[in-house]
Amino acid sequence: MNKFAALLWLVVGFLPSTLLQATDIQQKARELTYQGFLQGRIEPYKEALNLLERAYQVNPEDETVAVEWIKTWHNMSGLLMDPAQNPDEGEKQVEACVEQAEKFVKKFPDTAELHALYGSLLGMEIGISPWKGMVLGGKSQKHLKKALELDNSSPLAWLFHADNKYHTPEMWGGDLKVAIEGYQKAIELMEADEEKLKYNCQYLSAHAWLGLAYHKTGNSAKALNTFEKSLEFEPDFAWVKYGLMPKVK
Repeated sequence: MNKFAALLWLVVGFLPSTLLQATDIQQKARELTYQGFLQGRIEPYKEALNLLERAYQVNPEDETVAVEWIKTWHNMSGLLMDPAQNPDEGEKQVEACVEQAEKFVKKFPDTAELHALYGSLLGMEIGISPWKGMVLGGKSQKHLKKALELDNSSPLAWLFHADNKYHTPEMWGGDLKVAIEGYQKAIELMEADEEKLKYNCQYLSAHAWLGLAYHKTGNSAKALNTFEKSLEFEPDFAWVKYGLMPKVK
């Protein structure tokens, strides 16, 4: 084999393995994130974030990696905000994640899920420091709206739209009925593609918050049915199994 042929063999042989490695990294990160979500543990999230950062460094023009990275970071920050975890660290992570999400929104302005994540993260900032609502409230709404304008078939866009309506006080535009409709739409869209249900934290999260919204409107029967459906899909969903269902029964 001459030198040119050997070099060509190396290049052709190397490229598919590189692409495969990037795909494998994202899949492994989703599995780790799902594990952390179910178990309420931070370590799997950290491992997933390290993998996704590596994947992004390999291909910084891949917006799907950027979405997965911010989505995982968003989930981990939310878990850290739990009083049983580390709220101080959670605040730092939310702040850092907001900064990175803003960079991605500017780099990939037509990616609906990045606008949805950024809008949701700004809402988390308001939850940490309510006084920021006067400044960030409109900005958060703007990006959540933009996400649906860009892609109204995005489950993530509908999920965070619903979250916003659930958590926002009624006097500032909150609406439980609209939240319920948003969660239902997110679930419907996710169920339309069974392949995307695997290791999907957002699918479980949508059921949990939909159940809470039903319960908050006085419909405990629908809340229980929703919680039971999530456990049929994932029997190890501890938040619903041990946290939410006992409070509704």
